[in-house]
Amino acid sequence: MYGESDKIASLIEQIVNHDQMAFKRLYMLYYTRLFQFALHILGSAEVSEEVVSDVFLKVWKNRARLHEVIKMEPYLYIMVRNEAIDRFAEVKRSSCVEIAKVSMLPAPESETPEQRVIRTEQGVQIAIAINTLPPQCRLIFKLAKEDGMKYKEIANLLNISVRTIDAQMAIAIKKLTAILRVCDICDSN
Repeated sequence: MYGESDKIASLIEQIVNHDQMAFKRLYMLYYTRLFQFALHILGSAEVSEEVVSDVFLKVWKNRARLHEVIKMEPYLYIMVRNEAIDRFAEVKRSSCVEIAKVSMLPAPESETPEQRVIRTEQGVQIAIAINTLPPQCRLIFKLAKEDGMKYKEIANLLNISVRTIDAQMAIAIKKLTAILRVCDICDSN
């Protein structure tokens, strides 16, 4: 039976031999998942698109060495992760919080305009606090809390231990709690 790994191996062989259509098939196969992964790290769709495009450009430029890649999917995820982390500082400096994205809970029907403003401000504070986390900690937090992934799934995806996930989540919660507590103190003054 011709399995998924055989299909990928065939694509790789064709790409090594300069087959642009095979490269396009590889791109189409992985683009959406890699884009979503980059988006979790960066929080910017535009920069995530650039990161994934840059990764595929590197794959094409270095296609002669693709025979050295044992498993293509983890290889691509690692390349995207590394590229995204390299860009994280740039995004952090230039990012602005999209208010539409930070509304964490649906508004109750009886919510007053003042309550809506307060809820939106709290959402902005939470988004800003999450963006201040170190890149790996932020990624793990978002995968666990926003995407609902289990710690073991995250560990497999990022090639780290479940204990590391536990430790990073503890750090994230501690930092977020401290930041949000400071925000509450500042707002009450």
